[in-house]
Amino acid sequence: MNLRYSARGITLIELIAYMAILIVVTQLISSIFLKSTIINEQGNRYIYSLREVSLLQSNIKNDLREAIEIIPSLNEYKTSDTSIILRTFSAYDPADASQYIIYQMDAEPNQLKRIVLIDQKTSQAEVLGKEIARKSFTPEFKDAKFIYDNEKDILRARLVTISMVLKKPGSKHIEETIYNFSVKLRAGR
Repeated sequence: MNLRYSARGITLIELIAYMAILIVVTQLISSIFLKSTIINEQGNRYIYSLREVSLLQSNIKNDLREAIEIIPSLNEYKTSDTSIILRTFSAYDPADASQYIIYQMDAEPNQLKRIVLIDQKTSQAEVLGKEIARKSFTPEFKDAKFIYDNEKDILRARLVTISMVLKKPGSKHIEETIYNFSVKLRAGR
């Protein structure tokens, strides 16, 4: 069979075939680009979350190291496996030891809170990571536990281990990352 092409150009069937091939190739390239953008965004959120957790660990460590003692209870707060009450020196008067810092894990909104009490009145309460929350990068806490080396007598506790369980952001199935760290309180209190 002898095929001859017309001098006028390509046929309608050839044009439709080229368009179909072009559409399929464009769809493949755009789906690859979209998937890589989603993966990149998830990776950025996870890295930002890790940075936030590192900063959070540093802040908790500093508060524990500067604490005078762990208090069993204060007002409606109680030291337990989901909260800790620390008595510290006042930032305004270094001779005054009437400032309290409370870390508390709220189960329902899954938030770790830091509450500062001066003279047993709330002066500052913050949800940890709230500044990041505006950018929707806040670490998603699933749980936070405080473990004491002397659970029978909290006042004698000298080592606190904190275990934070975070959900990996952006994952379809639940992935968790556990961060454990221990802080030794100052001796001789």
